Amino acid sequence: MSMQRNLLKDNSTLLDTVLRVVDPLFVVAAGVGAYYVYFDTLDLPAKYVVALLAVALFALLVFPAVKLYQSQRGMSFAEELRALFVAWLVIAVTGGMFLFLAKRGAEFSRAWSVLWMLGGFAIHVAWRGVVRHALRTLRRRGLNLRHVVIVGAGAHGRNVAARLKAAPWSGLNVRGFYDDEVPEGGSIDGVPLLGRCDAVVGDLARDPADQ
Repeated sequence: MSMQRNLLKDNSTLLDTVLRVVDPLFVVAAGVGAYYVYFDTLDLPAKYVVALLAVALFALLVFPAVKLYQSQRGMSFAEELRALFVAWLVIAVTGGMFLFLAKRGAEFSRAWSVLWMLGGFAIHVAWRGVVRHALRTLRRRGLNLRHVVIVGAGAHGRNVAARLKAAPWSGLNVRGFYDDEVPEGGSIDGVPLLGRCDAVVGDLARDPADQ
């Protein structure tokens, strides 16, 4: 079970890298798709290809800047949607300002640009939704979880446990409390009491927790 629980943890860096590579590719794919829908051809002029690549490179900077790659355990889907919206808005506004200042706006179809931005945002949202759903499915099967122990079963510790239990999307599983003032072997709000505080080091040496 320990190896299964840590399967995604061990590969979290790989997952982050995949997202950082795939996200800008969605920008390019959305632009190509929009061109095909509007012009009914995939024979893009060189200036359109350059625009696609330039925006994809810009996206490499914008997406991390809006914290799109922070751990999903600390970000709800609503927050992720807001980050995506801000990122695509920045891309659209910056691209429009560049074309205006460079006086090259007339060289590109405005309908294509709008279709690209709206379609790209929608596709990106769908992609991130699929990723989030896949991770949640793994968590329901006992994979991709982070196991938490809480030292102190007072009001603050119980509040932390309650907040984590109320956010199952975070994948943070509360293993139990350690506290000197309550008897070992019981539970508080359904969370087991694992022992006194001085037992933490020995217990975690045998069965490590993530937080």
